[in-house]
Amino acid sequence: GAKLTTMTQATAYQGIQEETHLKYKRATLMNLDMTRHAIRDISTSLETDDKIWISCRHPDISKKIQLFLYKSIHNTHRIGNFWSNIPNYEQRATCHQCNEDTESIEHILIECSNPIKNATWDLAKKTWPTDHNPWPRITRHGGSNYGMWRNHPRTTTNTKQTNKETQR
Repeated sequence: GAKLTTMTQATAYQGIQEETHLKYKRATLMNLDMTRHAIRDISTSLETDDKIWISCRHPDISKKIQLFLYKSIHNTHRIGNFWSNIPNYEQRATCHQCNEDTESIEHILIECSNPIKNATWDLAKKTWPTDHNPWPRITRHGGSNYGMWRNHPRTTTNTKQTNKETQR
């Protein structure tokens, strides 16, 4: 132990930081791992959990999107299984558009047959900044790595040429 009379706020804080160990839920670990591999597919580098979290808080990303990314990685959106054990709300667990299994972020953003989803992705593609990397191929968990992806251009492609091809 340390004597309180000789301890400063800085040394106390440093001691607390050294003893703090983050424990993630299984879903969070799985989502971090899938995000890490989606980033690797685009950038060829395998990022750490810290780098993923820092990139999700990039200043170019709005606070609403940062919160969305955080909730997506932690699997804390109030959709799908969240409603399964709440009496009189169980029907909210399934997608009303396609009546598929349990709803999830992946289902809403990628798998659902809802035409609004396709229109949303088309609008996102049209507003994608041309000075960044080319529009990514949207895949499961590919959408949750924007902060990382924008910082890792592929060296094998010409960004402006690929953007022109994508717009055709």
